[in-house]
Amino acid sequence: MRGHVQAFQSWGGVPRILLYDNLKSAVLERQGDAIRFSPALLDFAAHYHFEPRPVARGQRE
Repeated sequence: MRGHVQAFQSWGGVPRILLYDNLKSAVLERQGDAIRFSPALLDFAAHYHFEPRPVARGQRE
């Protein structure tokens, strides 16, 4: 999460949507395009007002 905060500071803001694949600190489980995000990430996203979304399978390749 520290890296996110540093990026937000560098960019001068927070994106509305952040895409996640299988970042271990963010994703507890993934089945297809469905991701179960960690409660810590969901709290962090709520605090910074962004929406975490899973990357569609075709986007990663």
